[in-house]
Amino acid sequence: MTNIAQLFAIMPYPEIDPIAFSVGPVDVHWYGIAYVVGIMLGWYYARRLAETPRLWAGNAPMTRVQLDDFLVWAAVGIILGGRIGYILFYDFASVAA
Repeated sequence: MTNIAQLFAIMPYPEIDPIAFSVGPVDVHWYGIAYVVGIMLGWYYARRLAETPRLWAGNAPMTRVQLDDFLVWAAVGIILGGRIGYILFYDFASVAA
């Protein structure tokens, strides 16, 4: 009987174009779509949690406006952190030069 590693070794690597679509000179990548969808779903879920009174003893820990402000800064942090992490881990030679 073959093990799972051997089964995965014979699977061909999929040829997926990293660009989902282009609008003029702007290329929209799949990872960018994943960022946007993830942030929007997280925002929706956090908003639903904050608006559910049975979860909190008394008032919710933050208002809708505070949550929206937090998510704006969280999205900025996600994008900047992703760029900085990419540079530090994968493209540090161009910065160090």
